[in-house]
Amino acid sequence: MTTTLEYRNKITYLSFIMALLIIVRHSVGLDIYQEHITGGLYYIEFFTSHFTDVIVPVFFAISGYLFFQNFDYTKLKGKWYTRSRSLLVPFIIWNLIGFMFTWTLYQIPQIRNSINKPLPDYDVVTWFIDVFIKTQYNITWFIRNLIVYVIVTPLFYIVLKSKWSGAFLLTAAIVTSYIISNDYITYSSPWLLGAYVGIHFKDYCKKCYDKRLLTVCACLLLCSFIIECMSGCSCTEDIILLRLIQIPLIWISADILAINKEPSWWMRISFFIYCSHHMILESVEKIFLILLGKNYTGALLDFIFAPMITLLIILCLAAILRRIHPVWAVLCGGRT
Repeated sequence: MTTTLEYRNKITYLSFIMALLIIVRHSVGLDIYQEHITGGLYYIEFFTSHFTDVIVPVFFAISGYLFFQNFDYTKLKGKWYTRSRSLLVPFIIWNLIGFMFTWTLYQIPQIRNSINKPLPDYDVVTWFIDVFIKTQYNITWFIRNLIVYVIVTPLFYIVLKSKWSGAFLLTAAIVTSYIISNDYITYSSPWLLGAYVGIHFKDYCKKCYDKRLLTVCACLLLCSFIIECMSGCSCTEDIILLRLIQIPLIWISADILAINKEPSWWMRISFFIYCSHHMILESVEKIFLILLGKNYTGALLDFIFAPMITLLIILCLAAILRRIHPVWAVLCGGRT
């Protein structure tokens, strides 16, 4: 059994690595540069797009696990209160920041034509739907989904509490996700997997795994990504069952992160990275595209340096904002 500190550090380190990989994922330029990406760069970006597609399902699984690991209905009011601070408030703030960022760019004639998303019509309903429901101006849909799951899934706790009926509910969610293409349904499966494990197998998640098991799981994980690439499937909606298999493989393989060394402050800003990286990365990549054009060199330099520059900017912003405690607390949902 790992110690409480090692267990918490494992989650912190893994969350930070996933946040970095999300930046890398969104720097993949296969759609933008298309035929200009050839040779080894194509295969690297192609594999990266598959490998990093598992990050969001892992994120939902961990979130579901943490929500239900010590759940009962007497704690529901308290959990809803804490999640309103950690999810709802930053969700509103970051969507407003994303909208204001886009609106500001629209005021610059040289940039306006290169923006891919239009400003919403000037009526309250359309504006609300575009900003907070469709989340068109910042990649915060994952928070939106979490809010829905936090509200809805406690209704099924009685079902989840039983191993058999909980397994049936998870199976039903998986089957439904193959029938109905909807991100709420698709990502409910990783969330429910995390919830189910948090209720029934919490001790197994906290144990220290044998090094041989770590090696086997890491090899199986790599094989799963190779098979995925060869199959041609490229999104979680098409291969949700494979994603659910990859989640425990990642958790076990990540046991090397269960260490006593306290993470540095900048490794604790995963949520801030998730919420801020899109606006910064998109701006950096726009500069690469304008300066270098659509060609192999531009695609290569964009893929290598855009994530680095984005991360550097985020770290600088975080170093400044965390000194303004009330602002930092709101932006990070109390994750200070």
